[in-house]
Amino acid sequence: MTQTTIWTAGTAVNPLIQNLKSQIPADHLDKHGLPLVTSTLQLLDFPEVFAAGDCADVQPQPLPALAQVAYQQGASIAHNLIALAKGASPSPAHVSLRGKLMKLGLGNGIANLFDKVQITGKPGDLIRSAAYLEMLPTPLHDFKATTEWLKEETFHRYHRPKMKPETTAKQPLSSVEQRE
Repeated sequence: MTQTTIWTAGTAVNPLIQNLKSQIPADHLDKHGLPLVTSTLQLLDFPEVFAAGDCADVQPQPLPALAQVAYQQGASIAHNLIALAKGASPSPAHVSLRGKLMKLGLGNGIANLFDKVQITGKPGDLIRSAAYLEMLPTPLHDFKATTEWLKEETFHRYHRPKMKPETTAKQPLSSVEQRE
């Protein structure tokens, strides 16, 4: 057990965005080098290019780089591409933050729901797992992942793989041991 846990993660600009940066004016990039995009998720200088998630800085209101934000923005991009194909104007992306989820280890997590309720421990971890299962693209994916998850939780949670006993190489007998 530890009293202090330090977690660090690095992020880097996507190589595709990195290559595009040379064609974007510096004042259309944020402090991390991400392109600024409109509320419709279109690049300011290239309206035919859409960017979302942690590959873009939405103006005028930046959003956190969370999976739930990227999922919702991706759906908005799809709707806007369909609208453009039909000759209609793109619509602003509307993102609804449902809370924050974090895994803190085996069977431990935090679920902060709508910034109103915080649930910790095993219940927080279960809510986090259920939320990720709910976000899978099809009911078939959801069923397969749920079945696998339940099987793992139910049958394999306390199963420890059997390890072969360590075999120690026999050392040659010393001259004293040989005489005895």
